Amino acid sequence: MLLNQGMAPNSNIATKAIGYRQACAFMQAALRDGGATKEQLQQLIYDIATASRNLVKNQTTWFRDDSMFRWVDVGGRDTDDTLQTVLTELDKPQHEGGCGDSGRLDKEVVKSLKRYMPTLKLFSKEQRVAKVLEWVRETVKARLPAAAGS
Repeated sequence: MLLNQGMAPNSNIATKAIGYRQACAFMQAALRDGGATKEQLQQLIYDIATASRNLVKNQTTWFRDDSMFRWVDVGGRDTDDTLQTVLTELDKPQHEGGCGDSGRLDKEVVKSLKRYMPTLKLFSKEQRVAKVLEWVRETVKARLPAAAGS
């Protein structure tokens, strides 16, 4: 485990990655509290989703006005159709980017991105949640003697 090697959240570039930072904070809290709850595990998932959405929003803002990029709406389209659209754009002599006429997402799309919460498909089954929480308990148990000696 990277925490054992001193790679705490935000201690270097790699530990600032989405998912790693939140998971490390979760495990540090589990070590402090002697375990974790289903609610804390769900909060971890939501925290990762929120950080991912914020990254998407920041990247959208950063790239939206850059003429080098062209937004391709893939919603409801099959892979071959999307690929053909991208290849057609790449074949143009001068790439013309933008998102529609304005280069911006409309307000409803931005609001829906902010409100989006993922469904917890992977953790919708109690058995999977119990397995993850058991792993956390075992990991914490294995770490406690080492933590008490330092």
